[in-house]
Amino acid sequence: PKRTLGTSAEGTKLLHTIPGRIVPLGPDFTVRRVLPAWQQRSVGPFVFLDHFGPTPVREHAMNVGPHPHIGLMTLTYLYEGAILHRDSTGAECLISPGEVNGMIAGKGVTHSERGLEKDIKPFINTIPENSNGLQLWMALSKEGENVEPSFHHGQALPINEFGSLIVGQANGLHQTTIPIDPHLGNVVYVDVHFKKEGDDFQLEQLGGTSPSEYEDGNNNLLELGVYVSSGQVELTQGWGDDTLQVEAGSMMTFQTLVNFQGTLRASQANTRVAIVGGTPLPEKRFMVWNFVSSNKDTIDKAEKAWANLDRSVFPLVFNESNEDSMPMPGGQK
Repeated sequence: PKRTLGTSAEGTKLLHTIPGRIVPLGPDFTVRRVLPAWQQRSVGPFVFLDHFGPTPVREHAMNVGPHPHIGLMTLTYLYEGAILHRDSTGAECLISPGEVNGMIAGKGVTHSERGLEKDIKPFINTIPENSNGLQLWMALSKEGENVEPSFHHGQALPINEFGSLIVGQANGLHQTTIPIDPHLGNVVYVDVHFKKEGDDFQLEQLGGTSPSEYEDGNNNLLELGVYVSSGQVELTQGWGDDTLQVEAGSMMTFQTLVNFQGTLRASQANTRVAIVGGTPLPEKRFMVWNFVSSNKDTIDKAEKAWANLDRSVFPLVFNESNEDSMPMPGGQK
């Protein structure tokens, strides 16, 4: 149920506590799915968040065959392991911890994600023990839903000894190697890794990336989600009227303003936190399987195109046999 603390002096209120749920993606691979949730479908432009792992690479690593997307941008960030990304733009890229993969699906893209030892071995000297990380989707703006697909790879930007900027803007940094849809307004994704209990991190300076139409009135609003991958975090100053605890495997979501400042403190050693969010989407988003759009007819057309393997819409994945392309299950997430 919704739990509201009311607006604090900082203009921030708690919206929801969302526990992740286990979802099978194959016979030997499961993820913890946090978004979308019945409590809240999106946090800013983020409409999807999966936490995979930690799982042994040699036994239960990610192995997702070719599948389609429209109307979104995927973001992959690893804590441990290695994953080989291939897509229909011609990209073939191994991602390692500390690196970011961003794929803009636009009007239509097909891609695969391979983490098995046999797939990553040609690209890496030492096979990692575990695979552990996050994959997120950002809905593209209504203006950006039909752009040409593209793939981008870069490094997380260190903020300090605990925090790194993955995309968007925070703490005086702006991530430019992973471009995001400029019509989305403000966007933030920060990774925080606390080594010891009692370590703390201040999140601030989230505004400044939006075009002029986002600078007035309600467009100063932001939504933030705090997801704990491991350990436990305490949200102290700036998050509302109370000190809050977020447990591993769950997310707390907040409504706040672009001038937000908030402190996180580790309640346990080796605590890992993802802070995601941004300007709320101005229109409803439809989401069916791997398709996201502001227009239901666009999703219907994408479903038919993939059911017929229409390669004019969803081309073959580069350097793949494409023989294990995923069938469309149908139905909404």
